[in-house]
Amino acid sequence: MAYRSITTDHELKAILGREIRNSLGYIGGELSEARREAHEYYMGEPFGDEVEGRSQVVSTDVADVIEWIMPSLLKIFTSGDKVVNFAPEGPEDIEQAEQASEYTAWIFNRDNPGFQILYTWFKDALLSKNGVVKVYWDEKEETSTETYSKLTEEEFDELVLSDEIEVDEHTAYPEPGAEEQLAQVQVDAALNGQPQPQIALPLLHDVKVKRTKTDGRVQIEPVPPEEFLIERRAKSVESSNFCAHRVRKTRSELLEMGFDRKVVETLPTYNSDEYNEEVVQRHDDTEDWVDYNSGDHASDQIWLYECYARLDLNGDGKTELWQVFMAGEESYEVLDKEQVDKAPFESITPIIMPHRWHGRSIAELIMDLQRIKSTVLRQLLDNMYGQNNNGHIVSEDGITEDTLDDLLTNRVNRIVRVRGHVGNAITPMSPTPIMQHCMGVLEYVDTIRENRTGVTKYNQGLDADSLNKTAQGMNQILSQAQMRVELVARVFAETGVKGLFRQILELINKHQRKPRMIQLRQEFVPMDPSGWSTKMDMTVNVGLGTGDKERMVMMLMQLLGLQKEGLAAGGVGGLVTPKHLYNTLEKLVESMGLKTIDPYFGDPEEGDGQQQQQQPDPMMQATMMQMQLEQGRLELDREKMLRQDDLDRDKLDADIALRAAEIQAKHGQAVDVAAIKGAIDLDRESLRAMSQAMPTNGAPQ
Repeated sequence: MAYRSITTDHELKAILGREIRNSLGYIGGELSEARREAHEYYMGEPFGDEVEGRSQVVSTDVADVIEWIMPSLLKIFTSGDKVVNFAPEGPEDIEQAEQASEYTAWIFNRDNPGFQILYTWFKDALLSKNGVVKVYWDEKEETSTETYSKLTEEEFDELVLSDEIEVDEHTAYPEPGAEEQLAQVQVDAALNGQPQPQIALPLLHDVKVKRTKTDGRVQIEPVPPEEFLIERRAKSVESSNFCAHRVRKTRSELLEMGFDRKVVETLPTYNSDEYNEEVVQRHDDTEDWVDYNSGDHASDQIWLYECYARLDLNGDGKTELWQVFMAGEESYEVLDKEQVDKAPFESITPIIMPHRWHGRSIAELIMDLQRIKSTVLRQLLDNMYGQNNNGHIVSEDGITEDTLDDLLTNRVNRIVRVRGHVGNAITPMSPTPIMQHCMGVLEYVDTIRENRTGVTKYNQGLDADSLNKTAQGMNQILSQAQMRVELVARVFAETGVKGLFRQILELINKHQRKPRMIQLRQEFVPMDPSGWSTKMDMTVNVGLGTGDKERMVMMLMQLLGLQKEGLAAGGVGGLVTPKHLYNTLEKLVESMGLKTIDPYFGDPEEGDGQQQQQQPDPMMQATMMQMQLEQGRLELDREKMLRQDDLDRDKLDADIALRAAEIQAKHGQAVDVAAIKGAIDLDRESLRAMSQAMPTNGAPQ
């Protein structure tokens, strides 16, 4: 779409009006009809060809598959604290990148309902081909009236100098007793012949002010599929020449948005005859479309189009992206226009169709299978009804009217009245059982569904014979199914989630004018994104399935063991540090499904250098504990040796006395037992002294 220079609002309205009517998603289009039909299948509503008195059961394959995929997708994106990680451009940007990752995640989950946004966004994509969210900076003014009394001069000056304050009423008066004190000072000066002092009376202030606070926040809203319009040949939102958000607003809401009152008062109201069948289907409205205009002029519903189009409005021959607000139906009024950097929308689709904005939905893959399965189930149930309540072949001979009435009355254990011997006048007519044929067809349809979506009866926990399958075969089936879901998650991450967080970073960088205090890890941290780079690389933390998590935990435990060995060997030349262990532990905690590492381990780089020096090295602590154990063993060995020495000494003394008695009895010569014991005791004391000289504190002496 290439425009010539547009010089008037009349030309602008004509061009954008044509784009609105020709856009994808506009009322009555094929895309809108496909999304409405998908919603019908998801809700399991009748197909419209049901026959009264026959089975009208509807299979719910679309809902079953989508509801099975949703928990896996949400777990993948919400298992950790940070959805994305920003990468620094240089060493000086490391801290900024970490803060950007934490702050954008905080905005997504605290300022906005992050879980609900992801749930609605993903479900729209799985059901309606595309999910769209809108991310923008919302700045609001809140005005309040405040009254203060008995303010001092300093307090009054500090209050009124604020840019947020507008004074409505003000009264100043002297402090109680100030006039008497001044009079006394003047009398004292007159009695002492001194000049009268020039002293200003201290004043108190009563003031009534109007405080106007301007508060800006990043707002993220899922956009209903029927409210988003885009040019038919668009490949993406970013590259499209036209897209718009179509929504109903009241006149009062338009005035609050700051549009010109004279224009708003003359806008045509919402036409109740023009409605979107997607909205009717979503709200299960079976009656005529509701007229939203209540008769109150300020509450009249009006169509507002927030358009983003590439236009040449300044006559330089080049198109720029413009935000144009238009309101009305068929005939539009331009409310405002402004040149912008990008459209505030992010779109995702589960199955990308190259070179086309809208892809294929999961519902689209299995809607035909739901129809086939419902038809087979209806035939099977009708067949079972026929077998339980079979028909009859009736001969007119010997059959009375009472007999016919009884046959036509269908109830359990009925009685049929006849006269005389009927014979073959009444013959049961049973339909041929088709159970075995239907079950084979149903199983075949389920196999096709599994091949298309990856959702199998094994990973749904529905197969009673799973234990009979080989372990290797089961792992392959589950792995392949998980890969399909992870592919959808990766597509969502790369085509939508990345762009969403990039826009959050750009908005706070552009609009947040002062630091903001937020709480992270039980501490309040100031966040000032004004100096952050918006060009940082980004990775999305796409989580893992249960099987992959178990393998990841095992691999991280092995890695942790290698790191501990390296650290025990002195870090192997700086190859392993405590920070490396902390990083591995952080990933391990995340893989275990825990939100944060903080309650379990502390970051070795947090705190000042002095605190780090005071904290003992983990490996040194282990070494000291080993030395203490060795010291304890030495103490035990020494005590054992000393006890054994005492026992040996007593035994030796007894042996010496016995030997001396034998020598004296045999040779008649006395032996000097005391001298022998003295020499032995001297040698023993030398050994004891050597034993006591052994180290006792784990350090060499």
